[in-house]
Amino acid sequence: MTLERLAEMVAHRFEQTAGKEELVTFEKGVTDRFNRIENILAGGLSNRVEHLEDSVRMLKTKIGIR
Repeated sequence: MTLERLAEMVAHRFEQTAGKEELVTFEKGVTDRFNRIENILAGGLSNRVEHLEDSVRMLKTKIGIR
């Protein structure tokens, strides 16, 4: 392999490497997905807590505790 051929191969790979704009766009997409997942999980936990509070309130009512 000649030095020229090696230089061509390296240059070709650099051309195929993602640019800053592509990486920023990719990072924004990943961040948006993580935020959606986080909101879904937080909403699910909130619903579970509300359900538990309702259950405790109902049990207290049934046994006469305020």
